[in-house]
Amino acid sequence: MDKVAILMSTFNGDKYISQQLDSILNQENVDVSIFVRDDGSTDKTRFILEEYSKKSNVVVTFEKNIGWRKSFFSLIIGAPTAEYDYFALADQDDIWLGQKLKRAVDQLKKTRSTLYYSNLEMINEKNESFGKKLKDTYFAPINPQVGYFDGFPTGSTMVFTTGLLEKIQKNLLLTDIKDNSHDAFLFAASNFVGQTFYDREAFIQYRRHSNTATGFGNTSNQFHPRLLDRYKRFKRMPAHVYSDRARLLLLALEDDISEENKFFLQRIANSKRLLVRTKLFFSPKIVAKGFMGIIKIKLRILQNRF
Repeated sequence: MDKVAILMSTFNGDKYISQQLDSILNQENVDVSIFVRDDGSTDKTRFILEEYSKKSNVVVTFEKNIGWRKSFFSLIIGAPTAEYDYFALADQDDIWLGQKLKRAVDQLKKTRSTLYYSNLEMINEKNESFGKKLKDTYFAPINPQVGYFDGFPTGSTMVFTTGLLEKIQKNLLLTDIKDNSHDAFLFAASNFVGQTFYDREAFIQYRRHSNTATGFGNTSNQFHPRLLDRYKRFKRMPAHVYSDRARLLLLALEDDISEENKFFLQRIANSKRLLVRTKLFFSPKIVAKGFMGIIKIKLRILQNRF
């Protein structure tokens, strides 16, 4: 039976975390272990985690608050690889269907991919469904350069190989991390040095609620965001996410990335320079699917937030 290690970061999640942990522990036809890093919770999350840590396959560490981005990177960088075949990411407030991990493992084996991610079903606080996040017509980008700007990965759907993780861990330190998202980094890493598989089916109920740390925050509609909501989210996002991610990829995986893709990432990593930024603005390779995606990227370049 395949051994899968789950990496979960928690923070003040006492309302839903038991339901999420139970859904992970009840995964079918895989051997599951859970590694939880609590990011300085001040509610009952600590007590709940202490109870679950009494199980042999749940390991919990209580740490100071460093934010969800660095917290997940801390788990990724420090994950023990010797005993596990695959790794997966988990949020604290979702519900996993019983075949989620088995489905992912089977697809990784079948397609010889390094990372799997899937569609998801959106639910609210009352477990009411709002349908799938991505339409059935969505096609995942195959070209890693296109996928760098045009991917829609959600970390909690991801399952990836130990081999990919070991490559990432080789040269990456937590002190290298700034404000980049772990899931976008993993998605890009798999695209550049491996192969990524997208599953149109949904095996996770992805909860959006007023205290959700990601998405559109607690002042807007999580399921049908307005144009103003999207703009506010754009403004809230850290600056230089694309250039910082390129820097991390080169730092962690430079020996494994092709020369063509290395040159592509080096240009993005140096985008704070005016001349480089000007070339990027007019480059046909800096593209995204859809008008709004292109506008977002061009705005970042113009504002020196790329």
